[in-house]
Amino acid sequence: MKKQDPISDKTAEESSAWGSLSAFYDELTPNKILDVCEQSLQCHTTGRVQALNSLENRVYDIELESDESPMQNGSTHVIFKFYRPMRWSKEQILEEHQLLLELAKHELPIVTPITLANGETLNQMTDEGIYYAAFTRLRARTVDEIIMPDAARVGRLLGRIHAISASLNCKHRLRLTPQSYGMNNLAYLKQSQSIPLEFENEYCDVVSKICELGENLFDGISEQWVHGDCHIGNLMSAGNDLEQQYYFVDFDDTIKAPKVQDIWLLLPGTDDHSKSLQQELISGYREFNDFEQQELRLVEVLRALRFIHFSTWLAKRWSDPAFPSAFPDFEYPSYWRVQIEDLKRQLVLIENIM
Repeated sequence: MKKQDPISDKTAEESSAWGSLSAFYDELTPNKILDVCEQSLQCHTTGRVQALNSLENRVYDIELESDESPMQNGSTHVIFKFYRPMRWSKEQILEEHQLLLELAKHELPIVTPITLANGETLNQMTDEGIYYAAFTRLRARTVDEIIMPDAARVGRLLGRIHAISASLNCKHRLRLTPQSYGMNNLAYLKQSQSIPLEFENEYCDVVSKICELGENLFDGISEQWVHGDCHIGNLMSAGNDLEQQYYFVDFDDTIKAPKVQDIWLLLPGTDDHSKSLQQELISGYREFNDFEQQELRLVEVLRALRFIHFSTWLAKRWSDPAFPSAFPDFEYPSYWRVQIEDLKRQLVLIENIM
């Protein structure tokens, strides 16, 4: 399989002008990271920096000198996030920050960006072209599963987030549609020659059929600003069993989409128990926001579009050395056979909805 050097969500031609992505991230040495932190926050660090688990961006937990910490919560730790070059524009990232700050203003449990020495929540390493931001560190744990007593509570939080985000002006964020996540991604996979030739026609055929039916199902459904990547890995909890506080984190992929995008990703199961949990979550959601039951008809299309988008994401990131080691199957025909089989199953489910 031939692999190009697609390192962004833009065209391969634009990406090639930047060379290998690893060259950018190679510049993020511990000393450079600590220097950026100290200059941005006007304080000193202890020299301790820990890389956090993130493939898309580079994220670090940095310890500050206790008597110089500028953190309002008194923490001696700060999270620095270095955004992947050429992925988001400055305007798109600032819209993400705008959303987080607005949610916090309404007293929602949100991890907010910190104002840096330049007076903004975003700055850029000029020589490297990497944007970065600082965030307060959240003392919380990941959620293994959403259980029935908590589904409505999570739904209420999501309903409040959507109610506030819908009131904001979102000009620069992408839209999730069968065209953008389906046909545009398919065009990229073909152009980059990521699909093995023996599977290309079959893959293109099933994707095209899904997107054609998806356009019909999307017709008349409203869209708004949503989290976009609202899987359970981005749901955190703090407190104890008697008093749980939930947090949604990682708003990097906020997007304009139907509300149901965030709901189905939180509870993607298709069994009866998962559907009961989903309805309980929706009941909590409706305490703060409207939700039309017909949006649930989009779930299988959205699931299929996520499959396609995931494959395209891998293709666009393949020049990053972290990706071949994390997703070794992507290089082999067996990966595409499984993808085609999964998409064909989705196609049958979508046809049964029509």
